Amino acid sequence: MSIEIIIALYQEDYLTDKEVIDWADDKILKEEEPFDYLYMLSLKGPRHCLSLPSTDFPIAKQLTYSERFALRATKLNLESEEDCDHFREWVASASLGEDLSLPEVMFGYHIDEDFYCTDNHSGGLKYFKEEMLNLIDKTKNLAEALWSKIA
Repeated sequence: MSIEIIIALYQEDYLTDKEVIDWADDKILKEEEPFDYLYMLSLKGPRHCLSLPSTDFPIAKQLTYSERFALRATKLNLESEEDCDHFREWVASASLGEDLSLPEVMFGYHIDEDFYCTDNHSGGLKYFKEEMLNLIDKTKNLAEALWSKIA
């Protein structure tokens, strides 16, 4: 069900309370027999619904590292030093312990070592921007698939 995905996107700060409520309202109007969860989400909001036990409201989809990476990568402004710094901080820590066969995980390890461990700020930034262009292209389909499930 798409409600688990919308809640996951909300928890990752991709959607505001209002956007989630508007989404629920839209679903209620479009469906012949909307789920009670949609009414609850519309009337009480996502913050309230997240405080409920899983027996009363569906839990968010557990996004994989690759999904989280793809979502963040597609929103990243490579021209903004601040955005790049935030992304590098996230990827350096979030990639730890993930599957090393994934290019986006190896990228995180390289960012962690090249930029944070060796203080190679200029080399780390150059590597970051070059690799991000490739990784954004490779992972954008994953982000698009998540967004399409709630459309």
